[in-house]
Amino acid sequence: KDISSLCLWRSAFRKFRDDGQVHHDSIAGALEFIGFKPDLNLLEPAFSEVSGGYSTLAEDELIAFFESYTRRMDHKVDKAFEKADHKSSGFIGHAELRELLASFGICPMSHVLEEMVHSCGVTRKGVVNLKEFKEGIHLLRAREGFTEGEAKHFGHLFRRCDKDGTGELNASELEEVLGWLGYALDRQGMQAILKQIDFTSNSALGFAEFLMCMRKVREYEMEKLKDVVADIDEEGLVKLDYAELPEALEALGYVMPDRQAIFDAATEAGLDPKELQIDLSQLWKMLTVYRAKEGFSTAECEDIKASFNLYSQDGHIGTLEVGAALRRLGYSLNLDLTQQLFARVDLDMSGNLNLSEFRKLIRMYQGQNFLNLSAVVSFATQDGCWTSEEKADLLRASGCIQLVEAQEALKNIQSTCIDPDASEVASALRQLTTQQDSFTVQQEGAGDTQAVVKAMMWCQKARRDSIRANGGFSALEMQDLQQKFDKWDRDSSGDITDGELASLLQDCFPDISWNVGKRSMITKIVSEMETLNHGHYDFSEFVKLMTHVIEVQLQDRLERERQAIAATKFTHKEVEEFRELFLSTSDAQTTLQIGALVRLLQKICPLGDRNMSELHRLIREVLALEGDRHMSSEMQGRARENREVKKIDRVDDEVEVEFPLFVMLMHRLIEVNFAGIREVANRVAK
Repeated sequence: KDISSLCLWRSAFRKFRDDGQVHHDSIAGALEFIGFKPDLNLLEPAFSEVSGGYSTLAEDELIAFFESYTRRMDHKVDKAFEKADHKSSGFIGHAELRELLASFGICPMSHVLEEMVHSCGVTRKGVVNLKEFKEGIHLLRAREGFTEGEAKHFGHLFRRCDKDGTGELNASELEEVLGWLGYALDRQGMQAILKQIDFTSNSALGFAEFLMCMRKVREYEMEKLKDVVADIDEEGLVKLDYAELPEALEALGYVMPDRQAIFDAATEAGLDPKELQIDLSQLWKMLTVYRAKEGFSTAECEDIKASFNLYSQDGHIGTLEVGAALRRLGYSLNLDLTQQLFARVDLDMSGNLNLSEFRKLIRMYQGQNFLNLSAVVSFATQDGCWTSEEKADLLRASGCIQLVEAQEALKNIQSTCIDPDASEVASALRQLTTQQDSFTVQQEGAGDTQAVVKAMMWCQKARRDSIRANGGFSALEMQDLQQKFDKWDRDSSGDITDGELASLLQDCFPDISWNVGKRSMITKIVSEMETLNHGHYDFSEFVKLMTHVIEVQLQDRLERERQAIAATKFTHKEVEEFRELFLSTSDAQTTLQIGALVRLLQKICPLGDRNMSELHRLIREVLALEGDRHMSSEMQGRARENREVKKIDRVDDEVEVEFPLFVMLMHRLIEVNFAGIREVANRVAK
């Protein structure tokens, strides 16, 4: 017994002990925990040898049991190897090796088996002796059937997710890492796996258990695949045509797998995607590459890389740069949603993302977006018929405010889509964009609703293309900017002067008259551009100016969030929990109405007349501090006088607050323990 084995055995005791003893019923689980597939023919005699007739084992007795079981297993291995070595040469080849491992309940994938043979029998080609075979079994058990590279990758990820440095992952950290890896696990599948490894919400996983969990995830995916693919022979050879791969991945839970991305992943995994037969090992290799590329094709990955490189410094980008890189790709995410996704991807809370993490952020957004669209479509199809208003709502949900964008998506589907359901998708989109009052969706049709969701996704792609072409603005936003520009281009010359620009900016940013910070910021940007444009701006130059202004606004918004977090001393986890609450209450918008905040609090706190009055007093207090921060000293004095004169009891329900102010409000409510909110929070936490 080496030191590492002894440490693992003692860990097994700590995990499975009950009142200082490990019961007989837990022994099989303890054996699996240390890497064995329990063999009852060895377990029972080994247990009887050390238990003295009792049904429980103390720590030293459990270690003695593991030693006895290992000796018996070694003896069984010796006999089995001798039997498999038909020629008595002292060596066995690939075929005998696979068969022998299977007899011990070990069924490694082909690429894992090849690595085992190579690492243990490097002096000979394709054969191993008994000593090497035992070393190979030890490696397979220690790595839970993964290759050395896969195990190292999981080890690196485990350390990144272990944020508190305890050497263990709790339930929330485990869920994070599985989502981060991109496995298509639904809640039911996750619970089934956690149950197998005896994991509860109060449990914690060490690295050995984490690897076991990852093996269970792989087994779950492979078993699910076997249910999907009917034609599998006794040796595990899947007779799967290239055209069936997207359907197989979709059945596994992957969101709208792209045919070109699958082709590229198969090619990079060293496979010929047009072969009619691939085994489970090859399919797993393809899935590994597919997940590493986050389901994107090679061309899409290159596009994402180009956008990332445009804004990265030393191979990393921060939150502000992530937003700019996303806009360049046509994604119009608001800052709070970007921040939320950023936090999910940035496992080690470094505040920066590398290229693979940036790709992962986009994949997470697409997955979340797909679920949102599916929910919208499912709700809309409850009665099986959509009115023209409902169709307009669906198009708005997909981001296509203008019908022309949806019609552009329809043209793209008809000309470029290689999805086998392209005709159904085009039909769904055609009906969405038609002028007729309503159309009927077949009730039995998951296929119909799926086609509608895909049609909406194509609408979003058309919108992204439009945003990219417009320098980060949607077609509707460009239309609005053009109208404002034309309004102040009074002589219709196609450009505006400095004086006209001031009025135009006042039109675009009404709060510039009282917000000193914003006014000085915009004035500085305009001054910098004046030297380049000599006091004249055409529409394209005005759009560039607006892009610059928006970037500086986002920078200011991030700084205000940083200041709010510093002032409240909330932890990173608490901030992200508040952000999730903010986004869910505001329907993922950048601002939250006071009325919505009051309704949220009504669900968790008693809000009678007295509490309601106190709540509005606290809201006014925080709003006043925020408003004063933006004003000159003279304006602050005037605002205070106005507040005294008006003696406002309630804050208008339609007043909107951004996330930094929401954080300050929540801190103030917790600070004074408004309506017992601390006790409510503690109950929720428990």
